[in-house]
Amino acid sequence: MPELAWNMSKILFINTTDARDNAVSSIIYNLKNELIKYGIISKFAAGRHSQTGGADYIIDTKIEVYTHTLLSRLFDTEGRHSIRATLRLIKYITDNKFDILHIHNLHGHYINYPTLFEWINRNKIPTIITLHDCWTLTGHCATFFHNKCTPPEQCSVCTKANIEYPFSYSFANIFKSRKKNLDLKKAYLFNNKNISFVAVSNWLKNQVISTGLTNNIITIYNGVDTTIFSPNRKENKKFRILFITHNWEAWKSPESVINFAKYLRNDEEITLAGNIYGHKMPSNITHIENINTPSDVAKLYNSHDLFISPSIAETFGMTTVEAMACGLPVIINNSAALPELLSDDSGIITDTSSPENIRRAIDIIRQNYDSYNPRKHVLEHFTSSLMAENYVKLYQRIL
Repeated sequence: MPELAWNMSKILFINTTDARDNAVSSIIYNLKNELIKYGIISKFAAGRHSQTGGADYIIDTKIEVYTHTLLSRLFDTEGRHSIRATLRLIKYITDNKFDILHIHNLHGHYINYPTLFEWINRNKIPTIITLHDCWTLTGHCATFFHNKCTPPEQCSVCTKANIEYPFSYSFANIFKSRKKNLDLKKAYLFNNKNISFVAVSNWLKNQVISTGLTNNIITIYNGVDTTIFSPNRKENKKFRILFITHNWEAWKSPESVINFAKYLRNDEEITLAGNIYGHKMPSNITHIENINTPSDVAKLYNSHDLFISPSIAETFGMTTVEAMACGLPVIINNSAALPELLSDDSGIITDTSSPENIRRAIDIIRQNYDSYNPRKHVLEHFTSSLMAENYVKLYQRIL
């Protein structure tokens, strides 16, 4: 644990939602708990409140969120509404005299980032932005890798409607707002000397640098609470395989799960958890719609023998690390940041778009099951305490 060489009173975390089943929110809760050990006071401001959430300050009202969502979908202006809510947030920051702002997701229909960052720049507020996805690098999309785009060049001319998050419709094509979105991000985020950037993987850091937007970025891996996500498993009658994500969007590759189902052996079972957006599941896949709390998710991992992530464009892979923390060997797609998460005794990296590849990887793991020790790798690289230690070093440096 690094010694504190300065007297810091408060950090404010900012994120879209405070829902405990949201991956980014869970990281903030983990950070808040760890910072107590350093004597650091931290608060959490969320764009919108969830029934499971515990934020200290809620930025928008429901009406403001709905209005922002509608305008963003019609005119492709995500992050450019909610002015009154943003001014209230600025007052909250000023009244509470926070030393550092630590911002996570800026998208999600809750903040006017030009207003916020103009104030940050004018008042020289030390600010960290942790990039959990690629939204700040593009004129619209939170993910682009699976579409083989090359931001920021293509963003300047892109006018296509986008059915992936954040949704935009036909009016966005008419107003051609992608270039303006990117220009605003360059002006208010990447040209602001008070902002330090963090990527949650080396892959994402390299994506940022390759755009030419900034070199002022370091990698700090996300950390999981290894007291919640810990082995507590019992022997199953069948070998149980788990696929889980909050929303099975196209880049999460739900078709890889569906295509593999016909390769399942008689002594195996598949569980798929998360919102499947109307996909029809084969009869040999058990679907679970929602898992609301971290402890419930941990129980789900512990009721299975193997975890598989077929995702194409993960910037980190929280579910993969959570599964490993519970002792499950994993099979992951050889794409984006996922290969960074594994050691040789954690699992297998392969092209999961091929059901034959998944089948071969499962057979190898089953034949050598006792030789895998994924939790050891998590304890060495992906714990909440290690994440907090790295952030505290960054807080010291920027102050």
